[in-house]
Amino acid sequence: MELKESRVRFDAPPPHLLSMKCANNRVPLGHPAPLYYNIFQETELPTDMTSDFDHFPSPTHDHADCVRSALDVAAQCCEKHGARFTALRRRVLELVWSSHEPVGAYALLDTLKTEGHAAAPPTVYRALDFLIEQGLVHRLERLNAFVGCPRPDSSHSAHFLICTACGRAVEMSDDPAIDDAVRLAAETVGFTVSRQTIEVEGLCPDCRKPMRHA
Repeated sequence: MELKESRVRFDAPPPHLLSMKCANNRVPLGHPAPLYYNIFQETELPTDMTSDFDHFPSPTHDHADCVRSALDVAAQCCEKHGARFTALRRRVLELVWSSHEPVGAYALLDTLKTEGHAAAPPTVYRALDFLIEQGLVHRLERLNAFVGCPRPDSSHSAHFLICTACGRAVEMSDDPAIDDAVRLAAETVGFTVSRQTIEVEGLCPDCRKPMRHA
């Protein structure tokens, strides 16, 4: 058991002091300004991490399978919603999923240009807007970058774990308790939440290993 510190961003401001229950851990939050908070939480670190969506994938996992699955699900979602999954939109999504690190719009643009696409910034942003609207991609506000959504077929809030060492980001399983805590905290100050994104920075299990053995 050890004490971990992370920084969480709330789009909705909590009150001056909020205690929020997450699983069996009690997480105290501090003063409401700025919108980033230090969280101290006692956690039991698992010894083995699987490749589930809410875990950091193993370095040896088959990432090509991640990409194939994401594209197949995207095609199904677009067909279900009657949305046009054009070749360019598909390629942009494929590039977003090319790794588990968030990617910026201009990095996507540079890659498209090297592939011979006559792409301009508005073209890329329109494609990203479409993918976000369809729930296929999330925008990480703090990094101004984009990651693929592993659960585009279900409505959910975006809760992310971002490793500051390797740059990878994973989306946590949707936890209604977190949403409810933020909503209730906002209501105490007369604020109505329309959208929330939580971005937690720290170290992934792979980057923590050298520190634990140092």
